[in-house]
Amino acid sequence: MAKAPEVNIRLVFTSDVKSRLVRLSKGIASIAESSVVLGTHWPPHVTLFTFAPKKPVPHVEPRLFTVSFTGLGSLGAGRGRLWVTADIRLTPGLAAFREQLIADCGNPRPNRKEFHPHVTLANIRKADFEKISAAVGGAHILKATHVPCRLGRIVLPPTS
Repeated sequence: MAKAPEVNIRLVFTSDVKSRLVRLSKGIASIAESSVVLGTHWPPHVTLFTFAPKKPVPHVEPRLFTVSFTGLGSLGAGRGRLWVTADIRLTPGLAAFREQLIADCGNPRPNRKEFHPHVTLANIRKADFEKISAAVGGAHILKATHVPCRLGRIVLPPTS
């Protein structure tokens, strides 16, 4: 049985913020081998959520939002690797929008605790995370607040 396609809901940044995040991602890749470099593999963006919808994805008009970065984080990627992330705090309006969109798409669990909005910066060996954190964890972009972004697209990644 074929797996249902997943929907990836993204916020995109202004060109200035994009270039700062790309520099940070390249800096991480210069310290530890990364299988992902922003700007090369995909543009910098906030992943609000990813899931297989139970209903057709509703049409959503582009909207402007702001987010605040809360520092460097990580998500497990399996096989001794992890995703290095710039973690995001959502504004109350964006959080409510996210939950409503998840519900509109038929997801039965809009408050999944295992996933949090983030910007993926790199994919590295778990053993390298402390070295990366020490080197780039204090980057100014990771402390930025009220960063403008927009809901510009809903991405359906290709299925294999």
